[in-house]
Amino acid sequence: MTVRRFRPTIITGRGHEELDLWFRTCNDAVMQQTTDYSRRADRVDQVSWKLRRMRCGRGAWLIGPEFLGPDMAAMLLRGESQLRQRYALERVRSAVTSRVFKCQLPIGTVAETVYHKEYLDRSMWDAIKHLFRATRALRSFRASQMLEIHGFRTPVVLAVGQRRVGFLFKRSVMATLEVSRSNHLLYLLGAHADVSGELPLRVRRDLIRSLGRIVGSLHAARIVHGDLRLGNILARRESGGWEFYFLDNERTRKCRWFADRLRLKNLVQANMIRQGVSATDRMRFFQAYLSECPELRPLARKWMTRVLRRTAARLEGQRRRTVMA
Repeated sequence: MTVRRFRPTIITGRGHEELDLWFRTCNDAVMQQTTDYSRRADRVDQVSWKLRRMRCGRGAWLIGPEFLGPDMAAMLLRGESQLRQRYALERVRSAVTSRVFKCQLPIGTVAETVYHKEYLDRSMWDAIKHLFRATRALRSFRASQMLEIHGFRTPVVLAVGQRRVGFLFKRSVMATLEVSRSNHLLYLLGAHADVSGELPLRVRRDLIRSLGRIVGSLHAARIVHGDLRLGNILARRESGGWEFYFLDNERTRKCRWFADRLRLKNLVQANMIRQGVSATDRMRFFQAYLSECPELRPLARKWMTRVLRRTAARLEGQRRRTVMA
């Protein structure tokens, strides 16, 4: 696969410093790309991985050249009210610090399902921090590229934008292509009593082992995911096995030294489900995880105990907060 370097048009002006810095550093990273992106989605070959810059009023965009024009970019930055005037939006469940919608948007000559995520500031302090560092949308885009470079899958990023609203606040937005024929792991494992993928037992066990291996591979590459709960992982079954797509990557990073506390954090997050997974399933996951991280085998019993105890404590705390609410 031929990978071309970014050739952005130089744009200056308020609000573009973060994007300028990112473009100066991303060429080298893109030249390391080895993943075959044609496997990522049915029409990914028609969506360029290389994003270009666009100025939109007080906002700045990184966009796929076949996806957006200035009018669409401006509409996405203005948010839900503008989009609803032209497209049928469907609200998607998300954390209180973001708003997510999906809709059909034109990509080339075909309408595709696109997820539009607007990141909200958690607090005034969060807004102040964004004066000195990249927005959450831009950090998520950087992490997605890093994961792809290391051979892990993420949804195709079509656009990343930011617009200053007042002195402190920035509106940051990301648009991604839907991963076709995929489901959240919470659905496939039946973690909710009223929702279940109803997988055959053999397929279900293979899914759990495959999940353990992919998480082990992630940690073997010294990559820690910001929130590895199963709601942030999509799975798709192919002829060669299961494919996994990581979501919500804004806090995902590659570490120079992979600390035990980071490993423990991710393993606990991956086990934070009450229903649909038995103790034997958790053991299958951990055994598959150890196949990718063999250095932990001498301490396997210790690690398993730590993970189960911490998971039980967090689930109990979660249950108490639910009861009190």
